[in-house]
Amino acid sequence: MRFSLLLSLIALITSALSGVLAQYGAPVSVSSLSAATLADATGTSTASKGSASGATGSGSATAKPPKKGRPPTEVIGSACYVAAARFNFGCPVPIAAKVSAQVPKCLCKNLPYIETVVGCINDHSAHNKTLQKKAFKTMQTLCVQSNYDYLNISKSLPSRDVLADDKDFTSIHKSPFVVPQSVYNHEITLINQPTTDKKRDAFFAAAVLIYWGGVFLLRALTNFCFYVFPRILLKTNIHFFKHIRQKFLLPAAGSYHHSKPKAAGSFTFSIPLRSEALVILGYIILNYILCFSKNDYYNDNFYNPSEQTQFSKELGNRSGQLVVSQLMLSVLFGGRNNFLIWITGWPLSTFNVFHKWVSRVVFVNLVVHGIAMSISVAGPAYYTHWQSPYFVWGVAAVILISIMIVQSMHYFRAKSYEIFLVVHIVLAAVALGGAWLHVKHPSTGLPYVYTTVAIWGFDRLLRWVRIIWSGPTSKAQVTLHEGNVIEYKIDYSRRWKYYPGSYAFIHVLRPNCFWQSHPFTLTISPKQEEEGKLVLFTRVKKGFTQKTRDYLLTQPNHTARLPVLLEGPYGHHHPVQHYETVVLVAGGIGITGVYPYADELIRKTGKNQKIVFVWAIADERPLEWFADQLDHLASDSRVDVKIHIGNLESSSSSIVEIAESPNPQDKEKDVSETTRQASSLPSIIPRVCGRPNMHSIVNQTVSEAGNSIAFVCCGPHEMNDDVRKAITDKLVDSPVRIDYFEESFGW
Repeated sequence: MRFSLLLSLIALITSALSGVLAQYGAPVSVSSLSAATLADATGTSTASKGSASGATGSGSATAKPPKKGRPPTEVIGSACYVAAARFNFGCPVPIAAKVSAQVPKCLCKNLPYIETVVGCINDHSAHNKTLQKKAFKTMQTLCVQSNYDYLNISKSLPSRDVLADDKDFTSIHKSPFVVPQSVYNHEITLINQPTTDKKRDAFFAAAVLIYWGGVFLLRALTNFCFYVFPRILLKTNIHFFKHIRQKFLLPAAGSYHHSKPKAAGSFTFSIPLRSEALVILGYIILNYILCFSKNDYYNDNFYNPSEQTQFSKELGNRSGQLVVSQLMLSVLFGGRNNFLIWITGWPLSTFNVFHKWVSRVVFVNLVVHGIAMSISVAGPAYYTHWQSPYFVWGVAAVILISIMIVQSMHYFRAKSYEIFLVVHIVLAAVALGGAWLHVKHPSTGLPYVYTTVAIWGFDRLLRWVRIIWSGPTSKAQVTLHEGNVIEYKIDYSRRWKYYPGSYAFIHVLRPNCFWQSHPFTLTISPKQEEEGKLVLFTRVKKGFTQKTRDYLLTQPNHTARLPVLLEGPYGHHHPVQHYETVVLVAGGIGITGVYPYADELIRKTGKNQKIVFVWAIADERPLEWFADQLDHLASDSRVDVKIHIGNLESSSSSIVEIAESPNPQDKEKDVSETTRQASSLPSIIPRVCGRPNMHSIVNQTVSEAGNSIAFVCCGPHEMNDDVRKAITDKLVDSPVRIDYFEESFGW
């Protein structure tokens, strides 16, 4: 299923790239350049960039001769028409005297001008009658005031002068002449420039996608080697690689904080890993180099005289192309069914970081696009654009995405994630619809928009496929434990098996929360009679879990059997089975993230592998709801279980203290039951008062380990950052290979 999903998504992205590039791969045809376009060149449809040899400005460029091969006859006719008009034939306002937006109408009734144009067409159509006729037809479209028979003129064309100075645009010409090749080439360049710019924009947009593809390919190769050649990679513990990992791959972008958000007043924000930050930095630099580079303009562009308009138009088109091409990246990175997760081995948290930064870059590109395009159409005609649906929807998309960027800040997500999620999805759907209505006007970005919609729709469809495959009639025995922890024991279809590192989204089908889904780490029960059932633990917080707790408090023994929908499995399995020593560190409810690895190593690993299991808890209440699993771990001699308890006196608290049970006898029963369960744990499990010292644990493990150590951590933000910092500090001095894997349960 995963392989077919991968092929389908790759085919979608490839078709988008090929669809966009194919639009610009063919030679330009200007049959769409009507008489109104060329005779009234306001620049709104045929804006061109570049510069003739006399242009000034850092963005200017000299017009180059066209490539070998004859351009289409429509282009030949248009180029000859404008090239000849640059010279003075005695009309009141010669085009050379002042680059105007209109060829003087008198030129179309001026025989020397017509003969010059016809001769130019003959020169560049190789005297092919069919090509000549098509070019003459173009002339008839452009020069409607003319009553001349171009074919007859071509047959009886008088001798033409050869200009001594092909830059003499002021002398009056009363006889036909040969249009200088440099002037003709210049016009060909100007006519072809819009298509040239579009091709360049398409390739620049593709270059950003290729950058991301290169990043994922490099990571995928490393991930592949870890599974196929693990022993080789584990032996790459030379000093150079250890420095690379210590300085660039493992630490946070700052010095310490990664899992724990940093605060700036009332607002909080997350800091990526240094490796993630380097990928993002490269992406941002590449994006803006491509966005603002190679923007040429002409100071004598007949079709678009204003250099500012030319530059703004090209910048607007370029930034717009970057926007639509990167929308699909944002949607793919933010989706649950992201095939890149299991290809690269990067966790969902990494792709969430990429999703946020790609979305921010898309937003900035969108602002640049809006400002630049507004400048390019500034003037009396600006307000007429507001009557066009594509313009209105483009502005709407900018506004909606701006709201999404602000609304998705960590501060607002932490305040109410459910509201954030609903608003985010609605705004994204409307913005994507607005993008489609906007880009379908010029039709240059539609393949990217279609691919974005397809990725989003594919993700939504696969969510329902997973639910159906897991069993739409699944039931769960739901129990509320001490310490505000809810346990789900789920009977599901068993068409798939859980694996360490996997998680699933669960819907509890009750009237007040059936539409909500939350991700929980999957485990299994060590009890023989519960074999095949999935076990999930979650701590009560706001919203969905709080509603479930309130309902369970009304049920006998705080237990109920509820219908559920299970969407999964998701997640990635870390290859800890290849290490001689595995240290599993958990904090509180984070034990659900590391216990499956210990269970798998006990069940499947036959070699003499050392397992260190460290669990830090605030009080003894978790020992009640996780007693069976702890018994299972303690029964294996390879597992060294250490429990750190922050406050032993807090074990007397109970559920009913939080919920204010109406019956004091029930309260006493709960307390005694908790004490009995905790005291029944094997005495061989040591309990230490206080939080674990991660630096001491890392140093001690390294001094006792063999050739390789894997640390897996899942706990509160501070604990994750402590373990990462301790390993980073020890990495270079360690004689053994150390790898760190983090199971984050923050969403």
